[in-house]
Amino acid sequence: MSCRFHIAVLSGDEVFYLDAVESTQMLRSTRPIGEREPVGGSAIGQIFLAFVPGLSERLTADPGESISDEVQKQVTRVANVGYSIAMEMLHPGLNCVAVPWRQGGEVQAAIGLSGPSARLSQEKLASYAVMMMKEVERSFHGD
Repeated sequence: MSCRFHIAVLSGDEVFYLDAVESTQMLRSTRPIGEREPVGGSAIGQIFLAFVPGLSERLTADPGESISDEVQKQVTRVANVGYSIAMEMLHPGLNCVAVPWRQGGEVQAAIGLSGPSARLSQEKLASYAVMMMKEVERSFHGD
């Protein structure tokens, strides 16, 4: 499957992409390493909004920032299920799933997988999210 894995951190009120593992198949690259984007604009950003204490409130209180009611609803869902799914949120034809990467109980980064919407249904992304969360958990506990 043509997918791309990303790792990103929160930088102020933006998502900063640290690294990516490219697919071996043709896939339009959408998040170059070092690129920044608004925190509310992606599955990865919603991880930070859901799990970084006070971030959502800080952004909502800033007159220059705006988080839509729809994004707020999605962030609430992310906080409840533990992962984020974005169906063609930023880029037509591209779906993404993201999970938190915790260290010392705090979210330090987010890991995402993106790929063509024709191949990545919401159900498939949810199953990948479960696998990704298990793998992230295992990597930090040495299992």
